[in-house]
Amino acid sequence: MADDAAPVETGRPNEERGPRHWLWSLAGVVAVAILLFVLWWGPWLFTRHPSSELSDAEELKAENDVRTTLVQTVAGLAVAAGAFVTYRTFRQNQLEQANRHDREERTYKLNQSQQVTDTYTKAVEQLGHKEAPVRLGALYSLVSLAQDNPPRRQTVVDVLCAYLRMPYTPSRRDEPTSGLAATNDATPPAPDEGEPQRDTVQELQVRQTAQRLLADHLHYPPHTSGTDAQGTEPSPEAIFWPGISIDLTGASLVDLSLRSASVIRADFSRATFSGDASFDGATFSGDARFDGATFSGDARFDGATFSGDARFDGATFSGDVWFGKATFFGDARFDEANFHGYGWFEKATVSGDAWFGRATFSGHARFDKATFSGDARFDRGTFSDDARFIEATVSGDAWFGGATFSGAAWFGGATFSGNARFGRASFSSHASFSQATFSGYAWFGKATFSGNARFDEAAFSGHASFDGATFSGHALFDKAIFSGKAWFHVTLSGHASFGGTRILRLDDPEVNGGRRRVWPNGWAVHPDADDPARGTLVRVESTAEDG
Repeated sequence: MADDAAPVETGRPNEERGPRHWLWSLAGVVAVAILLFVLWWGPWLFTRHPSSELSDAEELKAENDVRTTLVQTVAGLAVAAGAFVTYRTFRQNQLEQANRHDREERTYKLNQSQQVTDTYTKAVEQLGHKEAPVRLGALYSLVSLAQDNPPRRQTVVDVLCAYLRMPYTPSRRDEPTSGLAATNDATPPAPDEGEPQRDTVQELQVRQTAQRLLADHLHYPPHTSGTDAQGTEPSPEAIFWPGISIDLTGASLVDLSLRSASVIRADFSRATFSGDASFDGATFSGDARFDGATFSGDARFDGATFSGDARFDGATFSGDVWFGKATFFGDARFDEANFHGYGWFEKATVSGDAWFGRATFSGHARFDKATFSGDARFDRGTFSDDARFIEATVSGDAWFGGATFSGAAWFGGATFSGNARFGRASFSSHASFSQATFSGYAWFGKATFSGNARFDEAAFSGHASFDGATFSGHALFDKAIFSGKAWFHVTLSGHASFGGTRILRLDDPEVNGGRRRVWPNGWAVHPDADDPARGTLVRVESTAEDG
């Protein structure tokens, strides 16, 4: 084959030499013609004047002048042609260099992309290796690849999440030793009996490493907010990875910490959190789903920001849970959630609707100074311990119909701008609505107050209905203000006090007359002497019918 290739290699230069030879010959002929024209034909042509008579000396001088001018002209044209050829050659070299650079760049990128693909494929395969150190190395390899290649980050995160979604049962380190193992039998265990336990412990290390790697790159930089961090451009130098969504549906997570993390969307539906889970200061730019999740330890969401909807429907919190100063820009859904420990929502802000229907609070529930811009639904909720809504603000409707308060219920200073519905609610202990403000309809129909009920200094700007309510303890409405209709067909077993209660709009037929205002037995309105449109509820002598 070498002999066959030789003529081909020697033939190509000969083929190129032929055209160049003719070009050089043609150039030589043109140069001779120009030389002859400049030295002889040109001067003769431009100096012959049939009508003029020149002496020989004048004719010779004219020819020399013409010859000089032609030489200068040709020389100028030659310089211009040389400059043009030089420029064309320079541009051609530039284009060739640019094309060569582009080819080299494309080749480099193709090689680099192939290397990245090979590294990614190998690392993904190693995640299935039976040896934990190999799986650990695969995790670090994937994260390093994603750090250097921002477009690959979401894919790598998806792989890490998929690994964490795989079935896993934490080891029971505190499980008592079986009777067989507790005997004095000195027979050593079979070599493979200890392997599952060791593998479980090693697998825990691998999974926690995956969790930590995710947390490291989802932690937004200091001196910025989680929302602003999402607007940064991804780069190989920055540790934080913007634009990431995580899917940990049904995952088994152990001592997960995503403090100050910032993600777009997060799905933890039906996930199991063993140990404590921390999301303090986390930012969820999209929807966050925790519905059906189980938290075995404490769960912390203090200062978290939910820009989309936050769903915790049916979630179980076995330990304490903190949502203090959390911000929900969308709906906050906790329908049928179970809070076995302390539930802290103090100073939380919900811009959408808050759903806690049929939720169960076994421990203390604190919503002090919480702000609900939409509706707040706690209908048929169960509060086994104290429930605090002190100075809470509900701009929409508040739904507590059928709720059960086994401990003390504190609503002192709360503001209900919409309708407040407590119909058929059950208060087994102390219930306080002191200084509460009801701007809409305040409905307590058929509510049951087994302990003392305090509505002193409460303000009812809309209608207030206590029809069918039962007060087994003291009912205190001292210095309350009623501006709208009021119905008090109630059962009072304890002491009732309306001292200093003010009744407004006595001159408004829309809220007076007929049965539009019904006060408890033994109480009547006494109009003010200086303003008959206002009055005070005063005690009247009981009749035999009143008992």
